[in-house]
Amino acid sequence: MILVKVLAFLLVALLLVGCNHKHFETLQESFPGRNGNTNHLLNIQFNDHGDLWDEAEYQNALALIRETRAQSPTGRVIVVTYVHGWKHNANADDSDYQHFRSLLGRMAMAPERKSPLIGIYIGWRGSSFPVPILENLTFWSRHGAAKRVAGIRMTEVLSQLMHATKASGNASRFVIIGHSFGGRVVETVLAQSMVSVLVDNETEAGQQPKAPFDLAILLNTASEARQTFQFIEALHSVGLQSGPQEGPLVLGITSKGDWATGAMFPVGRCFPSLGSALLGGMRRDREAQAGSILLATSNGDGYPGQFYQSMWTAGHMWFMRSHELVVDPKDARLVKILPLAKGEDGRPAQPWNGTPYWVVHEPTGDIIKNHNDIWRDARLVACLEGYIAGAIEGGQPRRLNLRPMLPPKR
Repeated sequence: MILVKVLAFLLVALLLVGCNHKHFETLQESFPGRNGNTNHLLNIQFNDHGDLWDEAEYQNALALIRETRAQSPTGRVIVVTYVHGWKHNANADDSDYQHFRSLLGRMAMAPERKSPLIGIYIGWRGSSFPVPILENLTFWSRHGAAKRVAGIRMTEVLSQLMHATKASGNASRFVIIGHSFGGRVVETVLAQSMVSVLVDNETEAGQQPKAPFDLAILLNTASEARQTFQFIEALHSVGLQSGPQEGPLVLGITSKGDWATGAMFPVGRCFPSLGSALLGGMRRDREAQAGSILLATSNGDGYPGQFYQSMWTAGHMWFMRSHELVVDPKDARLVKILPLAKGEDGRPAQPWNGTPYWVVHEPTGDIIKNHNDIWRDARLVACLEGYIAGAIEGGQPRRLNLRPMLPPKR
């Protein structure tokens, strides 16, 4: 009986920690584009502790960006970076790698593409126990790993990739995509980068500062809504808001069908959040002074307080949503992202956000059926490619629209 218990304990420990921990092959591919450019795809890999597996992968990527930009007929380069999520790795056979490769191939063959393209696939141990059904038990251990991966080295790597792409005031473009825990990694790093740029804000007279990246797409992001809330609060505090004709700078999309962030995430976050709340580790808003911290709202407008923001992701919190992903009412062959028309109670929506961080909800679960279903629907892929094309085309890189504005209600 004791032996059975020990074996059962070891099995559970193995499922939670995982056993698939290795450095995959360093990848670098070249492929042609429509206008005679040579385009590239390579990978950079991190281990479970947030360290680079191979420093040479990182240095090679920086050198390739600088070399390609210097030799480009347009004097610019387009860099698209992808950070995968749960149940994926840096293996060349991984489905995310293959889909990303296909995306780059389509972009390279676009008629308007005149500048060379570099794709960078950032891998970490998102798949630690690749056994169907049992792999679902690794969700919380991979959540912890993602926190470690989004550390100092990842911040350095992404910051240097952005700088190498957009240095010296050139018109090159940098787009980054993150899925699941990879979205958490991207959001964490970009928040720090954006705040640094906005606070420093040294730019030409009469000019708004340039964005350190041109577009970030976060798909079914597995990060606490509190992190997104703080990101948007920081954008508000420096006066960054969307212009009337501007698209998103950060495009975060979460589906109703995402059971991982809609069910497993809050289950895993419940006890840590509850402990922090009961021990006084969360802010007590004025409405909570006479009641429970768990029911605290931000400012009396019905916004969930810190307890709920630490349990759920932003896309699952109604008050943080700014847009919806829906089937085009005029053409079912297309999907569109539209400003949110109605709130959770059916009344006209009152935008809380107002910044170029769009929090998008897919309300049916039909376009994105589950957590990893981000490549299946060709309409969604085409929609995202349209936003990417809008971010990388044009003569001048995006500048940040800074205006005096009040902070968001809390």
